[in-house]
Amino acid sequence: MRLGERARSEPRPSGCSSEHVLGARILDLADRQAVGDVDATEWDLGREIDAITGAVDQNDAAVHAQRLIDTCSAVRRLNAVPTSRRLVGDACAELVECCAFGRAVLSRVEHATWRPMTGRFVTGRSESEWLETWIDRPIELDEMLVETRVVHDHQPVLVEDTARSRVYRPMIIDAGRSGSYVVAPVVVRGEVVALLHADHGPVSKRCDGVDRDVLWTFAQGFGLIYERLLLAEEYRAQRTRLHDALASTQHLLSSPSGDLVPDGIDEGGPLCGPLLGGVLDEVVGPQAVESGAGTLAEVTEEPLTSRERDVLELMAVGATNPMIASELVISASTVKSHVRHILRKLGAVNRAQAIARYLGSPD
Repeated sequence: MRLGERARSEPRPSGCSSEHVLGARILDLADRQAVGDVDATEWDLGREIDAITGAVDQNDAAVHAQRLIDTCSAVRRLNAVPTSRRLVGDACAELVECCAFGRAVLSRVEHATWRPMTGRFVTGRSESEWLETWIDRPIELDEMLVETRVVHDHQPVLVEDTARSRVYRPMIIDAGRSGSYVVAPVVVRGEVVALLHADHGPVSKRCDGVDRDVLWTFAQGFGLIYERLLLAEEYRAQRTRLHDALASTQHLLSSPSGDLVPDGIDEGGPLCGPLLGGVLDEVVGPQAVESGAGTLAEVTEEPLTSRERDVLELMAVGATNPMIASELVISASTVKSHVRHILRKLGAVNRAQAIARYLGSPD
């Protein structure tokens, strides 16, 4: 079996880079030729180097592909978490347990600083105690730091040698004892909101381009999931506020007139007028309040459908057409159609007048 064939069949030693493997095999080949172990008439150094390089490149490609597959699996698991808080808590664990890193740290970016939030180390708590002293400590994004370039360019960076790069030495080298690492930005709505750091600590294995690609793939997926969860949480909070406002309005409509004045406030006092007037002004507008609109029974004999009443109730608390469509799970065009029918049935010329008449209805 020729040496090139042996290079293809022998597995790469764990933790060795392709450059180390290639160099070691070429030196071994040269040593064997020097002592006559290889027939010089048959030995073609160029051909053997090409064969070895091809084998190493194939192995690199396979490792690269498998790590990216594992990374995509980790992102899919994160996509199933229910809250942004849980996502932040699980991210570093996925990087260490599934993406073949030894250590991972997630930091938030704000006010021209980055602040470590959480981390996961393959060796457990004992080796990660140094990180606790850095949690939420602001680190200025100095113009010369690697992290500053990451935030500015929205791109990951591979730091092959921390001793020869502009890194934040107190944390990265003195405390973390990292000789090489990768860092990637988490981009949400076009802004870098966080940084992900990862390396192979506590072993001395250096990071490479595969590590950079893996972390970048993970950071992009993490950012998309985080943005989706933020939107969902904002929507739920808005829906809760809308429901509360609607309940308050319904309570006002069903309460006797005397109950509209809060306890401890004189009906003739200075707060009474602005308080109720402000509520009505916000909901229907001052012109509609002053118009003294009639009741539903006075305007039309044609009743509103249950869906039209749903739309009108949301209109009464200030919901826009997109908000109504989202709340009732209908299209914006359907909302517009309902609004037109409501205005026609109530004999109103605009939304404010329709709401004023709705608020004046005994129903």
